Amino acid sequence: MDKLNDTELLSTPEESSPGGFGWSYAMIKVDQEGPDEIGQIVEIVWGKDGTPDGFSKANLITTQEVEMAAKDIASQGGKLNTYFWDNGTFEHKTTWTGEYYVHDYDWKPNK
Repeated sequence: MDKLNDTELLSTPEESSPGGFGWSYAMIKVDQEGPDEIGQIVEIVWGKDGTPDGFSKANLITTQEVEMAAKDIASQGGKLNTYFWDNGTFEHKTTWTGEYYVHDYDWKPNK
């Protein structure tokens, strides 16, 4: 996937979020493995100036939520949002549940 940096973000919270509530689903870059970028589906909270204020891992339960996420992510033009990658550090944690692995990416902003 191509990159979407902080100068190419979706223009405003109203245009990028369902109902203009200041949030939207997005695929953000959380890791790099060789030439491959690793993305994660998240809910981004948008500030009044149109830049991200924060995010949380998306928990898609209903088909309506999956459809909303697909629409928001498609509006990124097939690019990963790199705002958090460029402005902080992700720590990858892997946990074995006894049946499968759970991958989490904790983010810490740059100081």
